[in-house]
Amino acid sequence: MNVATAKGTLLPSNCTISSDLTQLNEVDSHLSKLYDDELSPTLVQFEQLLNNLNTNSSNNNNRNQLYQILLNQYELLQKNPETLIYFIHTILINILRQDITKWEHIELTKFMNDFYNLTNRFTPTKIFYNHFVHRTTFNMFIQLLNCSSILDYLQNQMKNNLCQKTLWTILVISKRACAAGAIINTTDLQPLNIVFESFITNINQQFDTDDKVTNLEIDLICGLLWNLVDRTDLIPFFVITGYPQAILNWLNRSYLKKYFHRPFISLVHNIARHDIGAQVLNDNAVFNVLESYKIHVLDKLTINEAQLLKINLLYSMTTALLLEPDQIKKGANTTNNILDFLLKLIIQSSQANELRYQAFHISEFLIVLTKLFVNDDVVDYVFKQSDQKLTVQYFCDLLIRFEHVTDVDIQLTRTALLNILWSISFNETYKNEMKINDNFMSVIKSLANSNDNIVTEHYLPKHLSNNKKALDGILFNLIGPLEPAVLEKPNKKRPLVMISYSHADKKFCYQLVDALKIKCTNVDWWTDFIRQRSDEEISYAADVWEEIAHAIEISTTIVLVITEDYYKSKSCRQEVAYANDALKKPIIPIYANTVKDYRATGWLGIRIAPLKYIHFGKKTFDVAIEEVTNTVLEYIGMKRQQSSLHEVQAPEVIPAIVEQTTTDENHNSSVLCDKPLKDWTADDVNYWFKQNNIHPDLKNLYQFRTGTALILYFDHLKSNQSREYQITYDLYEDTYKKPLNTAYFINFVDALTRLKEKQQYKTSTKSCLIN
Repeated sequence: MNVATAKGTLLPSNCTISSDLTQLNEVDSHLSKLYDDELSPTLVQFEQLLNNLNTNSSNNNNRNQLYQILLNQYELLQKNPETLIYFIHTILINILRQDITKWEHIELTKFMNDFYNLTNRFTPTKIFYNHFVHRTTFNMFIQLLNCSSILDYLQNQMKNNLCQKTLWTILVISKRACAAGAIINTTDLQPLNIVFESFITNINQQFDTDDKVTNLEIDLICGLLWNLVDRTDLIPFFVITGYPQAILNWLNRSYLKKYFHRPFISLVHNIARHDIGAQVLNDNAVFNVLESYKIHVLDKLTINEAQLLKINLLYSMTTALLLEPDQIKKGANTTNNILDFLLKLIIQSSQANELRYQAFHISEFLIVLTKLFVNDDVVDYVFKQSDQKLTVQYFCDLLIRFEHVTDVDIQLTRTALLNILWSISFNETYKNEMKINDNFMSVIKSLANSNDNIVTEHYLPKHLSNNKKALDGILFNLIGPLEPAVLEKPNKKRPLVMISYSHADKKFCYQLVDALKIKCTNVDWWTDFIRQRSDEEISYAADVWEEIAHAIEISTTIVLVITEDYYKSKSCRQEVAYANDALKKPIIPIYANTVKDYRATGWLGIRIAPLKYIHFGKKTFDVAIEEVTNTVLEYIGMKRQQSSLHEVQAPEVIPAIVEQTTTDENHNSSVLCDKPLKDWTADDVNYWFKQNNIHPDLKNLYQFRTGTALILYFDHLKSNQSREYQITYDLYEDTYKKPLNTAYFINFVDALTRLKEKQQYKTSTKSCLIN
């Protein structure tokens, strides 16, 4: 067999191998370099024996000779792994070229079984010693699965042992090349959509069969999938091919497959590490599946302690990755248990030489923690209640420890730590501990001045900001804004309105800005994607946060585009804290049209609770734009009227209350108006709630019995309205098992305000109405 003949076998006649020409040329070129002239006679002899075997089903002498050739070559080529891989690939091509009608040939089937066993024995992962060999090998073998015979087998349209062992051999080599570190991207997998869809079909149809052979085949397929979904950047491909739904189905039925508890939960965990994967899992009721898995599988497992620990670890990390803010609040006990476990793993991995625990790197645990730390209650729990007794100093020391390490995994660890410390720095209780730590502050400033601050070799979920953004945020929270000397002073002729939004919602923000610029032409609008104003340019400084801070400072008011992504964004929190807390800027919250049932809670909910919001998801876009325009113009008018003031507080905008015109048979509004508050009875209070159209749930929640109690509560409320709203929200949710509608609370506060004003400014007119 000459070189040309050998290379010609790359594309068997009954195989449809989809690949771009460049990739095939790359494989061919590399194979020609690997080709060993000493191998040519062996391949010629092998092909002759294979043909003889195929034409003579009763003679097993050819099979024995074939086996001996294989054994000799495998032992010989152990020192030349690239040629061994080529040898295996060539044999598979010859097998796939055989007449499909003879695939039940008993001697050929026995030979293929020998071939699979030898391949499994002689191709450990360690023979793949460089990335090019990994990638080439993976592509060479994975493409063979696009053969029509293999696809028919996977889709259960054809069953025979020869095809089975051929599939198994391809899976073994592909998995080991992948595990060795093959650099694989979505373009490698896209031509193989039908193959990966066929894997789902194969497992689904065999799931109820619990025999050794079937389990081995599922194990080989899952092994390849496990290695592929471990590469987070490949997850979108698997989402498109339907794997989140399929894997949840397998996990939900995993009690039928006692050997697959870890592979299935591992697949779910890896998909949850990508934002797109996590979203699809949540859309498919993943928590119902996880709860069922825990009850029917995890709590009943009788495997060894080490394996059980790994599965529990995967379950906890998967749950933490998928938790949303409202779920963290509702499931505090579950969240705290996961947190304790997670913190324990961080401590143990930080003490290990390779920074690993149960094969997981410390960076994986820290990334999960960064998502949970968006919730201030979680931060408080870690430092005040957790069994692990961690301190702010612990995380500062970890960062100092990894300041100069250049290893890729450590770079990711450093990024996660910076995000954790950024979340901590928002809290007044803990930020002082960071500020007085001279070593920590020195490291933060050093890293901020470094040019090597962005991790490029890892996928970063959207809750994880890059190093520069996190460092800027930490320094801003601890030191405050720097003087924006490089930025131009604003032109005072026209008001400027800044729009604060999460980049996850940029599509809506583009639409919003375009509409507002048309609707409201006497106002300038600023976002980080608008650089040119009508009468001046706000030039981008080297530090983008300094520019954002400057835009906040010169803006008349700030529009917040509220979504769940906005709440999760530390950058957005930074903007709100500076605008609302530090500068007391007027704020207009609007809910994007992508929002369904989400209501702001936590740090965001506290700040916007007293304010009127505009919900684009509950009215037409044009109507909502009209409301935004009118509200902005209202704020601008107030600003101009109070231009002599150094700072302007955002006025509370309370929704209009529909007056109740009906009267109770035992009360009327004029009688209640004349009656002193100190003489009000419980019936009077109940009538006041009804007259002011206050939701009955709030009346029953508070259970006020006298008018004096109402006024005392109002005085208490005004001293800390944000905190009181949060307390009421929590109490309402605990009592009624549903979230408090903010409008109910606003209506109640509005009525109390007018009641207080009536008490203070009561006139002699007895016909006044209690509104």
